[in-house]
Amino acid sequence: MIILSYFEPETGAWQQISYEQLPAQLPADAKLWINLNDATAEEQLQVLRRFAIVPTLAEDFSRQRHPPKLESQTDFTLLIMRGYADADFSEYTGSAQVNLLYSKQVLISRVHCHNPQLLAQLTPQV
Repeated sequence: MIILSYFEPETGAWQQISYEQLPAQLPADAKLWINLNDATAEEQLQVLRRFAIVPTLAEDFSRQRHPPKLESQTDFTLLIMRGYADADFSEYTGSAQVNLLYSKQVLISRVHCHNPQLLAQLTPQV
């Protein structure tokens, strides 16, 4: 499932929209945040193609395990962060990975974390 948060410049407010409601061309003042945490591989590929993400960035963004990275291309920048994924830091039980692809108008995010409580904290709220 793709979760889209769209900033409508005319109303000055954020709203949840479906992928089908996404305008073919974003107005200059519009902002879009696409959360792919629960997206299928096909949905993720659909979004990456829609925004013409270059194959090297798309491949790295799609990987569930990747070392931290910052790479910039013409239109989009990829930021991959890895961190400690134990809620109280008492023991190391795993890591969380936050993948972000962003441009001036679009943020595409995906968080990989096996701890449901921590995942809820890492999932942005609109």
